[in-house]
Formats: sequence, C-alpha cells, structure tokens
Amino acid sequence: MTESEKESITAGVIASKQACVQQNTWNENDQSAFAFLRTKLDPYHTYELSGYFKILPIYAAAVYLAVLAVQQSARGIFPIAYGAGVAAIVAPALLLIVFGP
Repeated sequence: MTESEKESITAGVIASKQACVQQNTWNENDQSAFAFLRTKLDPYHTYELSGYFKILPIYAAAVYLAVLAVQQSARGIFPIAYGAGVAAIVAPALLLIVFGP
C-alpha cells in the first residue's frame, strides 16, 4: 500500500469516527476497531502531527534563537532555558498525540 493510500484511508477512518461521535453512535467496539486500524495505518501518529511538522522548522528556529540569546546574556539561567526550550518543542507533539482524534 502506498503512503498516499494510507493517508487517505486514515483520513477516512478519522472522519467516520468524528461523524459517529457527533451523532452519539460511537461505542466500545468501534473504538477498538478504530485503535486497531490506526495502529496498522499510522503507527507513528503522523496524521496528528502533520500540522505541527509544517510549522516545526520556523518554531524550532525561534526557540533556538531565544535559548541562544539567554546563553549569551544570562548564562546563569541557561540550563533552565535549555530545558524550557526542549519542552517547548516536544510538548506540543506529545499533546497532539495524546489528545489526537
């Protein structure tokens, strides 16, 4: 199966889930089937992260420059700024995975 086929099937499965949730017809069997299909089609959660991946280069560069500015101007708090920078890059991806469709 090609990547574009996987993406279109994943989008269709997620759209079906959202429609069923809105109609209040989503049940436990549907959830287990959804989880199985999502695991097989998109094991790395690229569907949820696709929007984040589009802005990541610019966002990461801005965070990097901010941390670099702290390193040059306030070396005492650089370890804290470095940790905050890593968290600022990683946390959105984790939140998208946890609270995804």
